[in-house]
Amino acid sequence: MFPVIISAEPDELKFFLQDFKLEREDVRGFTRMFWGEYQGRKIGLACLGVGKVNAAAGTALVVEHMQPDALFMVGASGALSPDVVPGDVVVGTEMIDRDVGYLTKKGHIPGGAWIYDQTKPYYPYLVRSILPDEKLLQTAQAAAKEKLALESFGEREAMVFFGPIATGEQFVAALEVKEQLYQNYGALAGEMEGSSLAQVAYALNVPFLVVRGVSDHADDAIDLKEPLVYQDTKALQKELTAVNADPMQKASEAAKSLHSVFQKAAYNASTVVWSVIDKLS
Repeated sequence: MFPVIISAEPDELKFFLQDFKLEREDVRGFTRMFWGEYQGRKIGLACLGVGKVNAAAGTALVVEHMQPDALFMVGASGALSPDVVPGDVVVGTEMIDRDVGYLTKKGHIPGGAWIYDQTKPYYPYLVRSILPDEKLLQTAQAAAKEKLALESFGEREAMVFFGPIATGEQFVAALEVKEQLYQNYGALAGEMEGSSLAQVAYALNVPFLVVRGVSDHADDAIDLKEPLVYQDTKALQKELTAVNADPMQKASEAAKSLHSVFQKAAYNASTVVWSVIDKLS
């Protein structure tokens, strides 16, 4: 089996990158793909970028160019369930796009994902969620029963949960929003890419599993500073081509402060994924 482990950002692949023997690298659009070896096993790694559009485009590129037997997404997420705390890992039993639905005078009516029958490509079906590969999920459940080296964040010993994960384009840092998402979807964690990978993988018949480490409570306690937003792509290009420009210097302080916990959360998720891959091989 040739698995490809996917994340939004390189920080979230630290578990694998520290001992990864790189053989080949390719860049397509915003997607970076790496072929190599980890602990004696051939694997692929890929960074797609943040958000649903980057995730969907990147997943399609990974499937086309890397030809994986299975896709695993790792990375950070925010806790939506009151039972989940930072340090925990959530394995997605179903992937939900929390942005899809209908905006009416009564408010937002949740949807899920627009799916097509390949024999009738012009008629959309709205489904609440997309399910992962059953074998991968069962293997993750077996792995979770073992003693995994998960790093706790201090509230209690880190645990592995199985349940829905909700994906959306907006970073959640408000208790009211968090509670509403949990009420609407019953999702244990919220993130920004998983359902897009799931929808593309489903369309292209590639087995997938999304595993997220929990980095924060997604509530009012997050002191999220206003991010730097460029007016348009022309303004961004001007900045990037400026002499001695340092994009990291321009990054928001909020993003910088969150990177360390993102890494730790993604590391826990990767620990679970590697146990799954080890059992499958």
